[in-house]
Amino acid sequence: MEGKKIRTKTRRILTLSLILAILSLFIFPQLVSAAALTSMKDTMTRLKKNTAGNHTIQFVTPTGIANGNTVTLTFQSDFNIASVVTADVTLEGAAVTSAVPVGQVLTITAAVANVVAPAGTADIVITNNHITNATTAGSYTLAIAGTFGDTGTIALAIADEDQVSVSATVDPYISFNVTDATVALGTLSPTAVKTDTAAMTAATNSASGYSITVSGATLTSAGDSITAIGGAHAASNPGTKQFGLRIAAAGGSGAPVDPYDDPAEYAYDGVASPDQCCSCAGTSAVTTFTMTYMANISYTTKPGSYSTTHTYICTGTF
Repeated sequence: MEGKKIRTKTRRILTLSLILAILSLFIFPQLVSAAALTSMKDTMTRLKKNTAGNHTIQFVTPTGIANGNTVTLTFQSDFNIASVVTADVTLEGAAVTSAVPVGQVLTITAAVANVVAPAGTADIVITNNHITNATTAGSYTLAIAGTFGDTGTIALAIADEDQVSVSATVDPYISFNVTDATVALGTLSPTAVKTDTAAMTAATNSASGYSITVSGATLTSAGDSITAIGGAHAASNPGTKQFGLRIAAAGGSGAPVDPYDDPAEYAYDGVASPDQCCSCAGTSAVTTFTMTYMANISYTTKPGSYSTTHTYICTGTF
């Protein structure tokens, strides 16, 4: 009898405990604490006060963001977000369902393509310069919350000025130099051609480039001269009086011009007036020009010491 009473009492206690547990679910709602966001940052394209710019907002969300969740961005007063439209906003690189500004709060609703896994990094980008910074320099806050469940606050620096104005001047520039100024043809022979080279360099920042001329007589001595090969390029012919020049170029944009540009034949008119031999149509790094001089003589060429001096002039057009 006593045992029966105890069992009955025990059942009543268990039943009462179960009823109380069920009632507690309705009478005392569960309290859920939002998780704290981490690694929060807002990379802005402009920090100057009262200046419009774009925002890239990133944070690690312990809970994650599901399809249909909202993320709210609350900018401190004095920011102007009224111009933001849905097309301005992406989450995880994809378009969002909606982005609606009301006062200082921008509410973003996530779509399927915007889902962020728990402990993942959310990446919200707001473009088209539709957020205008506060009108006074200082430190401001951006609060992050929403139905996805996590919260956090970012500090934003607004400055009186965020740009440095840099200026510089580039002067017109041209360089020219004869780097190898001696041509030694040696002892000339009616049976073999003799050649030797000189060199010059040129460079400019002129959009119209430069022109190089050459002037000077043919080889002469007190009693004779060696005939200039002529104004059109021609081949070397030992046994015939000939004096000529050909030019090759390396580097930069400069080049020899006709008739001095033939890789095997020579030209020279023997006139003392300047004759264009090289040119460049625009700006150019250093071009090295190699001038190859050639001389042939006939069997009747008089003995003597033959020489000449050629002057090269480089003129830029600015």
